Amino acid sequence: VERGGRFPPSSPLYESTRIIRIPRDWMAAGDLAPTFANVYPQILEDFMTEDEFRRILTHINDEVMEAFNPLRWRSWFDAILGLFTFWIWDDLGFTGIKRQLRTLEAWLDSWNKNIGAKDGVQLISLRRTAYMTVRTH
Repeated sequence: VERGGRFPPSSPLYESTRIIRIPRDWMAAGDLAPTFANVYPQILEDFMTEDEFRRILTHINDEVMEAFNPLRWRSWFDAILGLFTFWIWDDLGFTGIKRQLRTLEAWLDSWNKNIGAKDGVQLISLRRTAYMTVRTH
């Protein structure tokens, strides 16, 4: 738990904001996908139910494992097209993994606007922090 986040120390939000980092779970997919531990942090008790937390983590972990799965047909297709186009295919963002991660980021934004905003909870972008992070205030 980190106090304040990006707020200046003189701000009232500095004292009321908590950033909770959810640790990685290396047992779920090993090094193939950055999955997160399904351990409910008790500090979230006042902001989010345990069921909602686990539903969010299950959705994120499922999406990430699917996106990073090297054995699915889309991964092979993207690898072959990347090779034949000298990785321009990858640079233009047409790969399945980039599309799926953009969809996951949109889902996080939607959750923040529709559900999290009501309770003062925000899921911080996975790309921005490289962690599953929840901010409360």
